[in-house]
Amino acid sequence: MEDTIKYRGYTIRILQDDSPMDPREYSDHLGLMAFTHKRHSLGDSFDEHGVDFSECNSWDEVELFISRKLKGVLIMPVHMYDHSGQTISTSHEYPYNDPWDSGQLGFIFTTKDRIREWYGKKAISKKTLDKAEKMLEFEVKEYDQWMRGDVCGYLIEDEDGNEKESVWGFYGDEWAIKEAKSTINTIKDGVKHGNRSYDKQAQAKKQLRDNKGRFIEVTTA
Repeated sequence: MEDTIKYRGYTIRILQDDSPMDPREYSDHLGLMAFTHKRHSLGDSFDEHGVDFSECNSWDEVELFISRKLKGVLIMPVHMYDHSGQTISTSHEYPYNDPWDSGQLGFIFTTKDRIREWYGKKAISKKTLDKAEKMLEFEVKEYDQWMRGDVCGYLIEDEDGNEKESVWGFYGDEWAIKEAKSTINTIKDGVKHGNRSYDKQAQAKKQLRDNKGRFIEVTTA
């Protein structure tokens, strides 16, 4: 993975992140990934998801176990295609229904208590459930990107080839390009009000995102 983009007199290099962190380890998540595989340890640990595959003889029994014993909701099958690399999806379309190189890997699910905590809601509406379902789908997509090595970073060089900044850990190149351009806008336009790029970054310095992506106000003495 390497792409070069010219932008406002600077060069943006999009490079593959050779040592990406497992997103299930460094960030909080709404869903619980209960996977079982003969050769690979994937998803969340048993201590986290609590699914005992040894008590079940079929995927239907696993799903029933999650629903009844773990009070799981939004239980979504996750399929894996393993051929010259691994990829996962909640889809069952080709190649995830290939009889030779694919099959069900497990489930991703959550609980009502986790949804209440995640969204700060006492009552769970259909709108909140829809948001939670999309979040679970996003978590599977993000984990799939990590498995496939679709994680990158950007490196910014000036016209003389001097490195100005580099940031790593983007899942897919879309956000890497967007953030690189935002950084260049700040470099070019300087520190001034009315500059959207600068104002956005200045605001980020005053606030921190918690592990659910929400902003937390930070006060200074």
